Amino acid sequence: MVQDGSRDIVEKMGLSSVKLLRHKRNRGKGAALRSALKAVDGDIVIIQDADLEYDPADYPKLLAPILNGNADVVYGSRFISGDCRRVHLFRHYMGNVILTFLSNLFSNYNLSDMETCYKVFKRDTVKRLRLKENGFGIEVELTQKFARVVAAYAALQ
Repeated sequence: MVQDGSRDIVEKMGLSSVKLLRHKRNRGKGAALRSALKAVDGDIVIIQDADLEYDPADYPKLLAPILNGNADVVYGSRFISGDCRRVHLFRHYMGNVILTFLSNLFSNYNLSDMETCYKVFKRDTVKRLRLKENGFGIEVELTQKFARVVAAYAALQ
């Protein structure tokens, strides 16, 4: 198993507000997210991958629609930005475009980056989901299940 030293960095920070969760062995991104979501006690959750492809300075922009009462779930995008953005390998970009297209087809949403590692949502919204995926398929599972929950909630309004 490849280790990037994240655990050591978090432990050295010694922040009492940070919960360090660990699996005995690498079980995949989905398993890690499911464990983290069980431990969440705040009202709003931000998924931020540890590689810092995204800038935490963007949190206020991502949180605004939820804090203003205009959304229960917000997705960031690597492809829509007025700022500088990272150059992606063509085959990775095209894979994302195809997966996002298929996801949009089934959810009836118009996301530009379903695979984004910047997802923000209300804790009570994600607690309604029964997540099962262990690997990177968690991205698709989250998106499709969020779409169903939000659509059901909208139908009740």
